[in-house]
Amino acid sequence: MSAPPNTDPLDRATLRRLLADATPMHIRQQDENGCMVACLAMVTGQTYEQVRDDALAMGKTLGTGGGLIEHDLISYLTDRGYAVGRKYKWFGMNVQRDKWPADPFAPVHICAVNGPGRHGVVLLADGRVFDPMFDEPRQFSDYADVAYMLGVWNVSHRSSALLDRLEQVEQALQTMVDEFEGFHSDYQVEEQAQAIRVAREALAARPVPPTSEGEK
Repeated sequence: MSAPPNTDPLDRATLRRLLADATPMHIRQQDENGCMVACLAMVTGQTYEQVRDDALAMGKTLGTGGGLIEHDLISYLTDRGYAVGRKYKWFGMNVQRDKWPADPFAPVHICAVNGPGRHGVVLLADGRVFDPMFDEPRQFSDYADVAYMLGVWNVSHRSSALLDRLEQVEQALQTMVDEFEGFHSDYQVEEQAQAIRVAREALAARPVPPTSEGEK
């Protein structure tokens, strides 16, 4: 069996992050107060362990009395090329929103919900919720008390050069499918090309977040 041609693919970490933009992976928390670690892992396309190591390097603890807070989330995401927009139940001079929780307003959100304690969940644009405490997706209506909604946009990969590079890799993979019948099913080349196509189209269609201070 011939080896596939060298297509000079993007590195694994970049591809993982790009694919997370299209459809985040549901990740469970592994620590008592690791819900926000799991949320960051989901929206950035990293593993739980990677984000946990970053949190510990920040001096945070994840046991009783520990965990990440809103400021930590914003700093972490901003440092890694993400734009964020926050919404609270109140805005302006203590004006209450007509509807709270608000409808999804970003491709993906990290939301803090109140129960026995503060807990973090990921809200997708279609209304599904990935809760680090549960295996199956939930609905936002399952959470009666929402403290804040943090919309997240990945703006570090919006360059036309990267979109062009993704298209080149996609075309190279498709050439492998067309010209090298017999091995592509083993290498799952067609599935890889489809995954990259989905990621590229999602990134190209993603709206750039507003830059005005506006409503918080």
